[in-house]
Amino acid sequence: MENLKEDHRSQIESLLVRGYSQKALLFIQERINKEPKINYWYRLKLYAFVDRYQVDEIRKLITVIHSKFPNSVESVIADAFVAGLNFKETTRRLISARQLDCSDPFLSYMIGKICFFQGLFDDAFINFQECLALNQNFFLAMNFYGDCLSMFGYHGLASKQFKCLYTNDVAFNKRELLTKTLVSHWVNQKQVFAELYFEPDERNTFYETSNMMLKYFVDHMSDSLRFIME
Repeated sequence: MENLKEDHRSQIESLLVRGYSQKALLFIQERINKEPKINYWYRLKLYAFVDRYQVDEIRKLITVIHSKFPNSVESVIADAFVAGLNFKETTRRLISARQLDCSDPFLSYMIGKICFFQGLFDDAFINFQECLALNQNFFLAMNFYGDCLSMFGYHGLASKQFKCLYTNDVAFNKRELLTKTLVSHWVNQKQVFAELYFEPDERNTFYETSNMMLKYFVDHMSDSLRFIME
């Protein structure tokens, strides 16, 4: 990677971690056209295709990577996305790739994402943590990390993740992010409030009432509520 121009690499990686994979592909292809022997550009191209679930393009690129860089980390990563593998084998191969390049946050992100959708939330949480430790602005991982925090009951921390996403330039639905932020904050404050002011046998009634209020709030939420995020 010593031949990479840091500004090009940073620009492309920044687009990918914010969810702008289609735009990133334009810059990646430009770099490949100018530097066809640099294997890392092909790695980023594979990540972009995987993010967009472009199965046919993934299959073609795997063939190219195996041909051009047979003994590279890129080839090991490509092996993980060969058609017909189950999630366990895909995960195992990505872990093998990560052992060869532990500095790549995309590998931890992809492993975490697979675990998340398989319901392995503890494993997903750990991998998203590792990803964010390598790149604290990896916003795709931050979104899943916030979801894991919510599932584990850390609603205050989850709210901070979603707020960070909302206030940054990411390719996510802003209304959904705002809703997740406010809901996480609401649930966190609701728990604190209930423990302070209600006896244990009164809390269920309080929770039911507050949940009804929250549903009404979310259903009628308008753009004017963005001031809450400021």
